[in-house]
Amino acid sequence: MRSDFASAALSLGRSVSCHWLFATVFLLGYPAHALDPHKTLAQYVHEVWSTKNGLPEADVMAILQTRDGYLWVGTEEGLARFDGTHFVVFDRNTASLANNRVQALAETSDGSLWIGTENGLSRLQGHQFTSYGTADGLPSGNIRALSADPKGGLWVTTVGGVRVWHGAAFEQVPSIEAGTQNSARQVLPMANGKIWMAGESSVSVSDLGDKILTGNWTLGGSLVRTMMMDDEGEVLWIGTNSGLYHLREGRVSPFRLGSSRARPEVTALLEDRHHNLWVGTLGDGLIRVNREGELGFSVGDGLSGVEVKSLFEDSAGNLWVGTFGGLEVFRDSMFTPYGKPEGLSEKVVWTVMESRDSAIWMGTQGGGLNRLKDGKITAYSTREGFVDNTVGALFEGSDGTLWLGKDSGLGIFKRGKVFRVPLANTSLEEQVHAIFEDKAGHLWVGTRASGLIELRRGQRRRLSTQEGLVDNNIQTIIPSKRGGMWIGTLGGLSYYQDDHLTNYTTANGLSADQVISLYEDAQATLWIGTSGLNRLKDGKVTVYGDSDGLFNEDVLSIVEDDNNYLWLATNKGIVRLSKQQLNDRAAGKIQTLTPEIFGSTDGMRSAECNGGSSPAAWKDHAGNLWFSTVAGALKLDPRW
Repeated sequence: MRSDFASAALSLGRSVSCHWLFATVFLLGYPAHALDPHKTLAQYVHEVWSTKNGLPEADVMAILQTRDGYLWVGTEEGLARFDGTHFVVFDRNTASLANNRVQALAETSDGSLWIGTENGLSRLQGHQFTSYGTADGLPSGNIRALSADPKGGLWVTTVGGVRVWHGAAFEQVPSIEAGTQNSARQVLPMANGKIWMAGESSVSVSDLGDKILTGNWTLGGSLVRTMMMDDEGEVLWIGTNSGLYHLREGRVSPFRLGSSRARPEVTALLEDRHHNLWVGTLGDGLIRVNREGELGFSVGDGLSGVEVKSLFEDSAGNLWVGTFGGLEVFRDSMFTPYGKPEGLSEKVVWTVMESRDSAIWMGTQGGGLNRLKDGKITAYSTREGFVDNTVGALFEGSDGTLWLGKDSGLGIFKRGKVFRVPLANTSLEEQVHAIFEDKAGHLWVGTRASGLIELRRGQRRRLSTQEGLVDNNIQTIIPSKRGGMWIGTLGGLSYYQDDHLTNYTTANGLSADQVISLYEDAQATLWIGTSGLNRLKDGKVTVYGDSDGLFNEDVLSIVEDDNNYLWLATNKGIVRLSKQQLNDRAAGKIQTLTPEIFGSTDGMRSAECNGGSSPAAWKDHAGNLWFSTVAGALKLDPRW
């Protein structure tokens, strides 16, 4: 009987040959980093594709990545193959699909892609599509769900019942029909031989070895939309039209979600490799549940639609989401942004630094001072004594004092309050860009128009162009390994030691007089951020620009990672450069550089960084790099 049915299936199935070259590598091109469960959903890279990008229709009902690396997307207007850039569409006209409304996808161990539609089942094997319907043994052509069996078969759930394919025919399993009461919604085959089934308003389990029903649970009238077994095989999650349920240790109970509705309709479920539970809803968007709590992501956050139809984790750990509005991906990156969505008081950050207690401090434009510690942001503003809410410079003194540079002058932050700096003579009421403490414990304050102010026991002394400083608009101050300090100004570079000043400008080889950022490395090489990157070593200036493969953008901050790479912040992204390459170029050993440029598509909320305040970048005790941007502070993990 089996061989007779196989012959009929082969004769009745319609076949069409499709000629394209399959790739054998992962095509989507994203780094293999699963979603960090400690990040918020807004901190992931999030991209959306719609019909404007080549998707045949915006209602994405099924997503699957096959072993050749392609992503397959089922929509109401056909099947789309996606390589990360382009969509290729297969439908009734181009591939003789049984129907354009693709409702389910599965891949079996022989490499076949199965496509379940509203009116028939199709199989793509090699380069050929074959379609199957009721004439081939299916109880109905309306396919609700497809599940690949660990042993190589395919379970097909239709409106009229369930069949299993083992390579020759569609077979009926009586215990499955009994368990779903002829109203099957989904079948989940397990590696241990058990089969979980969802009926209209119940779930059951069958042991195929004995072909008997071994358990059945009702859901109080709730209609089952989807179900999923967790990775440990201990908890069955059930999505219904009236909320989420879980079956644990033989007992079904509701799982309360803190969405806008007490019991949202759950339409898709997925557990990723970090054991995050992802819940797609009909009206409440996407919800993530893990040990740290529950987070939601909906249209107001950038989701293309509040109706989530499908979820899939690809081989690199990226999360794909199908909504009523398109195809989306959430992926992790080396960047973690901290802005308004994370609780920052103001998105524009001028300065960022780490204090001795490992807290990250951020000075904002109009939002006061923010402190990040243990994942929590605390904001301090006018209520805590700020005369103005703009903080443009930060510095922690040798005694632990936190100094603030503000539009209105210099402040001290103590016990959650801001205090003006007491001076014996008139107070300093000018915009402060940089603060530095020398080895003698004297504080140096870089101002916008008055040059440097040295504070000694409440007294102050001014160092300006009258005393030989190259310019009075101070951008940054850093210590030198020679014992003095480097001073970047909008008129050039000054070196100060023992009351003596040495100046460098374009007359000395700088590419521009506007020195915005400075960094001196362990070899006492000074890296200068101006129009492009400059290097000062043994009195010689080297300029890197377009001819070296590095664009002539203003370098707003410079920081070095633990692997001898420099990271440069600009208005158009962050640039990574090998210091060895830079030194070899200065020595004439190579002619060009190979910079890596990162921007918004790599996880930066905005590619526009900030500078002209100090420090505008920082390396923390764990080796992470921090940058100030127009969209908040940005943490970068250079170990990616």
